[in-house]
Amino acid sequence: MADEPDNDVVKRGPGGDGDEPAGSGDMREETKAEKKARKRAEKARELAEDARRPLDSWERYRALCDALKEANDLVDLADHKARFALVILGALNAVMLIVATRPQLLSVMPQRAHAWLGVGVVAYALLAAYFFVQAIETLRPRRFRPRQPAGAGEDRPLGLRFFADVLTRDPEAHAAAWQEVRIGQLNAEVAGQIYTLARINDAKYAALRRLYTGLKAMTIVGAVFLVVAAFVILRG
Repeated sequence: MADEPDNDVVKRGPGGDGDEPAGSGDMREETKAEKKARKRAEKARELAEDARRPLDSWERYRALCDALKEANDLVDLADHKARFALVILGALNAVMLIVATRPQLLSVMPQRAHAWLGVGVVAYALLAAYFFVQAIETLRPRRFRPRQPAGAGEDRPLGLRFFADVLTRDPEAHAAAWQEVRIGQLNAEVAGQIYTLARINDAKYAALRRLYTGLKAMTIVGAVFLVVAAFVILRG
């Protein structure tokens, strides 16, 4: 009886007995490349899904705090710009005062021109006073209280962050409120603060625009006055 063929078949390649199939190394390399491409596609799909999902409560709180910090930074920036404008305005007014009161200018000017000089100085002083008021308007403290949205329900803010709301409770009640607050209520309160700061920044930057517009106008008027004064002095 003939021997049955051996069930264990050894794959042979072109190189002889026991050799791996031709191109098996290439197949392994291709499998690794495909695996990397699949992982990249899965990662891109996960990132796309993550970009479309809504924020959870703590992510929303961190995003709101970032927006609140940016709004406070804008408040500080407006105040710095107003102070810088005041420095320029003060220096410009000092130069104008020194030139307008120089004896050389008054002595060479015709007598009838003294009245016009006085009118100009008074008009300039009134203009400077108006823009000082605009600087004060930029720097003055403001207080806006946003209207609570109707139907806020369980997420209605408890008033735990704004100082005026904090002072409506005694210390024990304030501490107890912090024990009971929910993250949704905290998020609603931070969102209200951001809205309040947006109103404050809108008013501040409107006053700041008027201040810098006036500063440019006063600089032009001052330059014209200095040129005329120099001409009068040199001619006289």
